[in-house]
Amino acid sequence: MHCTMSGKSRSNFGRIEYVEEGKYRLWWKAGIGSDGRRKRPSATFYGTRDEAEVELALRYISENGVNDDTIYRQLWESVVDPSLDNLAVRTAEGHRRIWRAELSDRIAGVRVRDTTRSLVEEILGEIESPWVQRSALQTWRKMFNMAGLDMASPFDRSIRLKRAVPAMRPYLDASEVGWWLGLIRGMAWAPVLISEAGGGLRHEEACALDAEDVRAVEHRGRTYAVIEICKALTAASCGRVLKSTKNDFSGRTMVIGEPFATALLESVPESGPLCPSRRKGGTGAKAYMSPNDITAEYRELCGSSKYVNPGKLRGSWRTMHGEAGSPSDLVRKAMGHAGGETDERHYLRASKRGLVMLADNLTRLIEDDDIF
Repeated sequence: MHCTMSGKSRSNFGRIEYVEEGKYRLWWKAGIGSDGRRKRPSATFYGTRDEAEVELALRYISENGVNDDTIYRQLWESVVDPSLDNLAVRTAEGHRRIWRAELSDRIAGVRVRDTTRSLVEEILGEIESPWVQRSALQTWRKMFNMAGLDMASPFDRSIRLKRAVPAMRPYLDASEVGWWLGLIRGMAWAPVLISEAGGGLRHEEACALDAEDVRAVEHRGRTYAVIEICKALTAASCGRVLKSTKNDFSGRTMVIGEPFATALLESVPESGPLCPSRRKGGTGAKAYMSPNDITAEYRELCGSSKYVNPGKLRGSWRTMHGEAGSPSDLVRKAMGHAGGETDERHYLRASKRGLVMLADNLTRLIEDDDIF
């Protein structure tokens, strides 16, 4: 545990005056006023002497920023944690979970100024999971950077971390598409998964689809499902959250061909969420089934059969296009990834011809495997 408090006086943050048992008066520095005089706001605080010292530091930091005596607990409570409200819900939850479970007990009392590369490596070495190690490194680095101290960052690339080996999760092969569509047919969440495997949507994008976002199109004797992607549904500790897509490139149109198109169009409800919540009367995010619940029910249905998780369904779409010889740039744009020249990006994003070509390529790949 690395919770050593600084031995320096906290007078750099201001002054604490004892009033009576459990009551203190706080004064802190707050810059220069319009009259040229230094501002010294004050407040009454109820609690212990130690709590009063922490409160004084928080008020000082919120007014003046970090100084050489600031410890990580003060930095977290006064600067970092409030700033997380501006991030995506899942991102903010991830930082708060890492602080609470991995960093708080280890570095809360450490002065930010005392952060060294060896300390970072030592602390992270105490964390067993390589994946949690990397998350802790990201959160800690973010905190240090937000302190804005005039010193070199100790978070360099040479910091040793445990090797993280990704779990081998299966993809859906073109030869398995017919079997897989039959497996999930009739399930309430089937259209969500079909849009992921047949159109490369992210799980959170597919879970937020409404019937109004999907339409059938006939073109040269073929049936296509056209999907407008404009929002996403995230499962968070506070419940479901309906939000905009991941980035500006993620708001897009997707064209899905056979055999996915007919399976998708047959399972789309008349209106409302593609996969509505089983609790009737919900509005906003509560009108949709939770992404976590969809995944759990899908995994249970697969049982001992091959289970391809939602993330790998999107990856399967990309992999099958590689086998079909589809242009990688167009596949990347269709998946909502950024990159490339601006003019090219805007053209590919708007080109229905390119999306129809992708749909046809995937159809031919599946049909060539004699599935149907």
